[in-house]
Amino acid sequence: MNLHRVAICVIFLLIPIIGYPAIVHIPDDHLTIQSAIDAAGDGDTVLIADGVYSSTGNINIQWDATFKHLVIMSENGRDHCIIDCKNEGRGFLLNMGQDHRDVIDGLTITNGWVYGSGGAILIASASPRIINCKMVDNISSTAPDIFYGGGAIMVLGAASPLIQGNIIRNNCSNAWGGGIEFIEPASGVVENNVIDGNESTQQSGGGIALINHSDPLIINNLIINN
Repeated sequence: MNLHRVAICVIFLLIPIIGYPAIVHIPDDHLTIQSAIDAAGDGDTVLIADGVYSSTGNINIQWDATFKHLVIMSENGRDHCIIDCKNEGRGFLLNMGQDHRDVIDGLTITNGWVYGSGGAILIASASPRIINCKMVDNISSTAPDIFYGGGAIMVLGAASPLIQGNIIRNNCSNAWGGGIEFIEPASGVVENNVIDGNESTQQSGGGIALINHSDPLIINNLIINN
C-alpha cells in the first residue's frame, strides 16, 4: 500500500462516527411509551400512533436529558393519541435537565391524579416545550395550606418551559393553580393556550397561579370559566 492510500485510511479512521436522529415508533417498535423512550437515542423522535395508552409504561413517563434529548409526539394529533392515567399517576415527570430540545407535542393527557403537584405534567428545574397538547380532567390533590398544586401543570425551581398551543380544561387542584402553577424562581412562556373550566378549590388561581414572584410571560391566551 502506497503512502497516499495509507494517508487516506488514517483520515477516515480519524473521522468520528456521526449518529443521525431516528424515529422510534409506538407500538410497531416498542409497545409502551416508556420502553420506546428508554431505547431511543439523543435527538430521536418517539412517534406515537393513534390509540389510548394507559397503565405501567404509559404513565409517570420520564427520561434523563443529561444523556439524551427527545421529541415525544403523536402521529396524527392530540385528538387521536390519548394517555389515560386512570387516576394512577401523572403523564410526565420532567425533572432531569430537559431543555427546549425536549418536546411533548400533540398528546391528550387525561385522568391524571397525584397527591402532590402536576396532575398531568410536573416540570421541576427543567425547560421543555409542551405544545399542541390537551390536558383535561387531571387532579392535583394535597394539603391546601402548602405551595403545591397545578391541576394540569406544575412548574417549579429553575425552570423556563414553553407552554404553547395547548387546551387545558377541567383540571382541578385543592391547593393552588387549577390549570397551571408556577413557583419562584420559575419563569417561561405561556402562549396561545385555551385555559378553560379549571378550579382551585382551597387557595387561588383557578386558571393560573403565580407563587412567590415567579415571572413567566403570559401572552395571547384565552383564560375563561375558571
